[in-house]
Amino acid sequence: MRSTKTETAGALWGSNRPHIHAPSQAQRKDNCNSPGRSTPANLDVLLSRLNSVRKCGSGWVAKCPAHDDRNPSLSIGESDGGVVLLKCHAGCSACEVVNALGLEMSDLFPASSSGPGIDRNHLRLRMREAELCASANVLGLESKVVQLCAHDACSGVAISDEDLARLNVACARIDLARALIGGAK
Repeated sequence: MRSTKTETAGALWGSNRPHIHAPSQAQRKDNCNSPGRSTPANLDVLLSRLNSVRKCGSGWVAKCPAHDDRNPSLSIGESDGGVVLLKCHAGCSACEVVNALGLEMSDLFPASSSGPGIDRNHLRLRMREAELCASANVLGLESKVVQLCAHDACSGVAISDEDLARLNVACARIDLARALIGGAK
């Protein structure tokens, strides 16, 4: 493995990044792009689906369901407006976490907004914009992994099992991002 690939992968994922399982076909069925359900899950339901949940400051931490998490790396919180906030410190997207729990992105938002000036259509549009931005970031980062492996293959450098596994993760994430933005599956 070339040092450039090691440095790039290390910068993107850290040296001890756990293996991320590619989402199943059922999980990839546009869960992140659905218009929502009539009864979104609340924070208690989300927390009940996680493992090793414990209170931490004003929120919670738990093992991330989107990857093989040995130590809790998922932070969970709630905004003043009742929106559930998720952050996997190992690098999983909120969409990957939500899919692994069998939920939808719309489940992170309150069922109704009664506050003045809150337009649900505007919130959906902003969520869609955020999904598109996140997808573009995934495509940009993961395409670099593919590019590095392709360069090595064209140069006659053997691709290690570790690099091949990371390449498979990159391909799965690219497929998920393309599905999210409405590209071919």
